[in-house]
Formats: sequence, C-alpha cells, structure tokens
Amino acid sequence: MRVVTDHPAAPDPTACLLTGTVGEGVGQIEDYTVIIKPRLIQSIASGNWNTPSVWSCNCVPGASDAVIINNPHAVTVPLSLGNVNVAFIHVKPGAHLTAIAKKHASGGCE
Repeated sequence: MRVVTDHPAAPDPTACLLTGTVGEGVGQIEDYTVIIKPRLIQSIASGNWNTPSVWSCNCVPGASDAVIINNPHAVTVPLSLGNVNVAFIHVKPGAHLTAIAKKHASGGCE
C-alpha cells in the first residue's frame, strides 16, 4: 500500500513526481506491506454448516474464511449445500464434521 502525503491544494502527485509549495516543500511517499489474513470463524454450537448461529460470526463461513470446529461440536454439511469452500479448516479433537453426499454406483457396484 502506498501512502502519499502532500499539500491538498497542490496538483495530484504522480508515481514519479511529488508536488508541493515553496513554503512547505513537497510531501512524502511511504510504502507499506499489507498482509490480508483470512477471517477466523469458530463453531460455538453444533448444527448445520449453513446455520449462522453455529458460528462465532453469526454468519455462514465462505471461501476466504479460516474455520475451526471446536470440541464437542458436531457440524453437518447438508446435501443441499453442494460444495463448501473455505481457506482453511481445522477440526479439533473431539469435534465432528460430517458432509452428507450423494452416492453414485455404476458398473455392477451395489
């Protein structure tokens, strides 16, 4: 992230030129590293994945979230949800994650 401090009445600065005034001089540019971490969501109760009250955020975890299922919670992904995507998931010892899926059989399998 680049932060530019400059005189507000001066023309907009560019990547190669800082503008300013004779009395106050020119501004300054600072570059910072920004690390975006996934939002951490933890289970606070047992229930279906898509039930907001199961989660610490009172929401349904999404693809950019890190999820922890705490002991003794049991979380179930219903068949109706299809695929569930998260950035990271950790099921603590004593906790349970169940995904209900369709079973397909072909070629003589029963």
